[in-house]
Amino acid sequence: MIHINETARTKVFLDDTHVKTIPNKYTDIFKEKHIINPLKKRLTREERFQLEVSLFEKQLFDDHRYAYNLIKRSSPDFVQIVTTPFSKYYELVYKNRMKVKVSADLYNLSIDKKEIKRNY
Repeated sequence: MIHINETARTKVFLDDTHVKTIPNKYTDIFKEKHIINPLKKRLTREERFQLEVSLFEKQLFDDHRYAYNLIKRSSPDFVQIVTTPFSKYYELVYKNRMKVKVSADLYNLSIDKKEIKRNY
């Protein structure tokens, strides 16, 4: 069982033993699945990446629930990477040729990543 003690730096306890010290922004989303290496007290690179993904998914799910569900659970036919002089964005193209413009963060959540590049 996980117990989280919030102080200046949040301490995570697993069965009453100190396992990790994490930043405060991860206290709401930290679960037992995020502990990859219980021997190290600091977060490893993989653990920090998993926490960042979980934090982004939580924020996205709260703000844009339907876009999150569409992108997370669907597999587009292909993805167009559209590069303009001022920005870069992705278009997920589905079987009915419906296109959904998404940012890089949303694109990284999608399941299949068949890419076609298109420049303007």
